[in-house]
Amino acid sequence: MSILKKFSNKLSEEAQILKGEKGLNKTYHSFKAYSNEQEAKNIFTRQAEKFLNISTWDQFSGPENASFKHYDASAAPITNDKVNVGDYISIDLPGPLPIYWVRVEKVIIEPELVNITVRPSEDPTSSNTEKTKHFFTDDATSAFILERKGKELHAYEIGKNEVINNNEKAGAEAPINTAVATGGWAGIQAHQWNTFTRNLVEKIEF
Repeated sequence: MSILKKFSNKLSEEAQILKGEKGLNKTYHSFKAYSNEQEAKNIFTRQAEKFLNISTWDQFSGPENASFKHYDASAAPITNDKVNVGDYISIDLPGPLPIYWVRVEKVIIEPELVNITVRPSEDPTSSNTEKTKHFFTDDATSAFILERKGKELHAYEIGKNEVINNNEKAGAEAPINTAVATGGWAGIQAHQWNTFTRNLVEKIEF
């Protein structure tokens, strides 16, 4: 394939992404090796307990990044309790932006692995239940994973099929969603999830 053809294909793909016709997959990963397996087990147990409590996610995220709030399936606020399938999480990004929402569709708890998978959702506190209140469509998923491998802890944020939510259903928020999504791909998203995953594997106190 010629360089010109490759460039043309790239431009076409980028145009499809900006139009919300095609999604991207993204993975962010951090790991830390501890001195021995027992120490890694102890840290994993402590970090997994915090990770399952959405009230701690602000600490993992850091003060300059997004903040999170936890709601049950009926949109009642939850504080200091474990996340469950069907719960909602609101996401407040830095700056004058809308509040975005995801719903928990999978929680896996194993001796050496915890996986919380979410999908963009409606705002459960609103009467408009047909509108996806997120800058990605509900075709996207985000899997947050904490795993122990021997004396190492690994944390991941795996985004799949991240399609910009800028179709007709997005209404007046379509341009904002495009700006947030493309800004995220330009580096904001990387900073957010690199910080989150790094803090998830670290021996931090809070």
